[in-house]
Amino acid sequence: MKLIEKSWDGYRKMVVPGDASRAQLEGSRMAFFGGATAMFHIIFGGLDRASHDATPRDFAMLDGLKAELEAFAAGIGAQEDRT
Repeated sequence: MKLIEKSWDGYRKMVVPGDASRAQLEGSRMAFFGGATAMFHIIFGGLDRASHDATPRDFAMLDGLKAELEAFAAGIGAQEDRT
């Protein structure tokens, strides 16, 4: 199975309601794959092309992405706590 498709399947099972309409399901899938596409371009567009090995700049970029995603996830958790 393809990696992004496998991730979508897991995300769909955790997040998308089982009774979601076809339009909701297709919209969610498009958004998920759009996010994956954006992340691909961010990562590969930001890599240090001068080196075949990972550089400190590469690791800093990945650390920044990780921090941003963790902050987003924490915000989602905080929103759920308020409801």
